[in-house]
Amino acid sequence: MTATFLALRTLTVAVVGSGTVTSTPAGISCPSDCTEDYPHGTSVSLTPTPDPGWEFSAWSGACTGSGACTVAMTQNRSVTATFVPLVWTLDVAVVGSGSVDSTPPGIACPTDCTEDYLHGTLVSLAATPAPGFLFAAWSGDCTGSGACQVTMDQARAVTATFTPIGTFALDVTVVGDGDVASTPPGIACPSDCTEIYLDGEVVALAATPHGDSYFVGWSGDCTGAGACQVTMDQARAVTATFDTMPFLDGFETGDTSRWSSRVP
Repeated sequence: MTATFLALRTLTVAVVGSGTVTSTPAGISCPSDCTEDYPHGTSVSLTPTPDPGWEFSAWSGACTGSGACTVAMTQNRSVTATFVPLVWTLDVAVVGSGSVDSTPPGIACPTDCTEDYLHGTLVSLAATPAPGFLFAAWSGDCTGSGACQVTMDQARAVTATFTPIGTFALDVTVVGDGDVASTPPGIACPSDCTEIYLDGEVVALAATPHGDSYFVGWSGDCTGAGACQVTMDQARAVTATFDTMPFLDGFETGDTSRWSSRVP
């Protein structure tokens, strides 16, 4: 009788990231047991299993790509399995006028409304209404009007809705020869003398006299002749009064050197 001996070939497996690789036939259970000797010519199949929050990315070495891995043990072989963390996308939308920011950072909507987070990350969203608006409610993966926290164990989408608090009218009247303009825009009186502004908005008015006129002063919700700013927390009315400089001739003043002068 003649004895036949088969040469043994070594299969070495490495794991990058968080996961396990097992073999058929048995022998590899990496990262616990990553090396096994197989008889020459044995066909060995390797199976990757990612840990929670991870996914299998690719093989390298004697196997490549991300599909099935089967190696023929006609020589010593080495295979590496790479696992990568799962990431999920959080999409935020804003309805109305306001902003949403996240902790940890990444969302600063409406400027930056999409961010990828690692699997399992707890993301808190904070809603900040713009002046004249209030936060109404969350919808999507958060609901109601309270705190919003989402666990990124899948793709998530959240909408923040803001609604106007209220609006008030600003009425401007011009007496005399001049005009009044507003910042922010809206008033260009005497052409356009009424504008609707959001509750709480601050409006500055500027008076410009024409020709031989001069600005006398404000009345109503602004007084005096200095700067005029009104806070639109109720309906407001402002009057700008202009007057014309009187014409003085030399006979009226008794001084002919002052002929045709004007004084305010």
